[in-house]
Amino acid sequence: MPLEILPASLHSLSSCELLLQSKESSLFHKTLTSSLINKKMYLSSIAILLVKKGQQVVHNYDSANLTVAENEIVILPKDIYVVSDFVTEEHHFEAFICFVDDELIKKFLVFHTPGSGVNQKESKLCKVRSNQQINRYIDLLFDTYRTKHSSPSSLHELKLIEFLLLLVDSDDDTKVISESPRYS
Repeated sequence: MPLEILPASLHSLSSCELLLQSKESSLFHKTLTSSLINKKMYLSSIAILLVKKGQQVVHNYDSANLTVAENEIVILPKDIYVVSDFVTEEHHFEAFICFVDDELIKKFLVFHTPGSGVNQKESKLCKVRSNQQINRYIDLLFDTYRTKHSSPSSLHELKLIEFLLLLVDSDDDTKVISESPRYS
């Protein structure tokens, strides 16, 4: 199986639908009807994965395997090589993947200042539970933008920043930013 460079290679996959894009930041909806094992990927930007149905197992050379189950979110650092297993549940896998570039992170940091003691070069994988607020927000984005591809990039940028703020707010600032990988 060839190495895919993400997010660039997702644009051509029938299993992925682009919902939002602002410069190099984007939000994709991914669905599969059968499991996909040993998928080799290189992440060219930070990726935030929210699994809605099924599970994804992430194999990274820098850390132990990480299983992301339904309603869990994992933040993966940029510039890493991973091998993933996408495991369907009742022949269905569904996830949303948000890719965040450095420019969007800088704009996000205008609204949120991480606490002291944050290691910005840390490459640790961070996993948290999703919650009702994040799930509703993602579902609303999906319902609104799955067919509306002509909205302005500036609106997409605001929606992506809002998602990051909801993610931080959902975990009381304690884990998402302090353990998330290379966010600046």
